[in-house]
Amino acid sequence: MDMGLLMFPHPTGSADMARMAEGLGFDSLVFADTQCLTPEVWSQLMLAAAATERIQLGTGVTNPVSRDPAVTASAALGLQVASGGRVVLGIGRGDSSMAKIGRKPAPPADLELYLERLRAYLDGKEIQREGHPSRIEWLDDCEVAHVPIEVAATGPKVIEIAARRADRICFAVGADTERLGECIARARRAAEAADRDPDSLRYGAYLN
Repeated sequence: MDMGLLMFPHPTGSADMARMAEGLGFDSLVFADTQCLTPEVWSQLMLAAAATERIQLGTGVTNPVSRDPAVTASAALGLQVASGGRVVLGIGRGDSSMAKIGRKPAPPADLELYLERLRAYLDGKEIQREGHPSRIEWLDDCEVAHVPIEVAATGPKVIEIAARRADRICFAVGADTERLGECIARARRAAEAADRDPDSLRYGAYLN
């Protein structure tokens, strides 16, 4: 079992946070992406990557409303290169990041389309955007390890979307083991229905 931390980055403290988490033996560190409460997350993750060697790094979590999938993919891929392959791209529907700008979280259907496009961009594939071909062209010049997508999921619709589209699911449903078991079972059924191996997914829980 891996253990990680969610923290709020700060321009003068993000590198020290990352060194501390790595020194304490944590497996991962994710920074919140909530633009009115913290500085821009990808810049802070770059600072964390430069200050560490082992710990996995990522967003906890970004969202599909304020960030275009091409922007998110390019940022994650750049961090993947800079960190030597230690990125986990955490994404949810949007919570405080949306509330602080008067927006609502993404509807589940919009999240699923976003995840489909995001995966294509991360894999260097071309997609159609409003009739225009679009892909991350700078990938032609380098090799980048697979960037896993982790979806933060609470409700049944998002759990099922994550089982279809993501590499990992982080259940934000509390610490009750019975409820977590029900959520995992739902995800496994959804993965099977999508012709995916349920054992190929990683399951985790966000705990306050």
